[in-house]
Amino acid sequence: MKNVTIILQGIISQHTLNFYIEHYPTANVIISTWVNVKLNIQNIPSTYNVILSKLPKDKGPQNMHYQILSTLNGLRFTKTDHVIKIRGDEYYSNIEYIVNEIGNNPKKIYCSDHIIAGTTDNLKLMFEKTKFYFKNNMIYNISENEIKLGIRHQEKREFEQPKTIDGGPEESLTRSYLMAKE
Repeated sequence: MKNVTIILQGIISQHTLNFYIEHYPTANVIISTWVNVKLNIQNIPSTYNVILSKLPKDKGPQNMHYQILSTLNGLRFTKTDHVIKIRGDEYYSNIEYIVNEIGNNPKKIYCSDHIIAGTTDNLKLMFEKTKFYFKNNMIYNISENEIKLGIRHQEKREFEQPKTIDGGPEESLTRSYLMAKE
């Protein structure tokens, strides 16, 4: 896991942090959390970094702005070619599988409800574009009927009111990434 950084993003529990310290003591880990989170970080390994941020005033739909801010802050300090972003209130014991997958398929982004992994550049693009699209009110619903009819995103923009998210945050992230890649 030398060329991979794990970003533990959002609210993180001491139990989760202890799990990663115990199971991944030499991994590159960035803990990107909030100033009000209480953690004992006195014994974290030297390969771990902690970033504390203020919560944004607007949490966004389904806390999306929280995820964007804490992830982008972690990505800014990532120095490896690959990254695995994980929610800070969860832990996984099969990270080696994800490391192998992103190493073998560097053009892919692996995205589930709570883990997003790929090259650092691709994840930066994904989160930066999602932030941009939210800021500029460019996140749109794509209904099942639109997909069946083949109506393109740009053709639907002027008719879409109000502009809301259809689906979860990871769907918006994936859609933003695909829009950025055209």
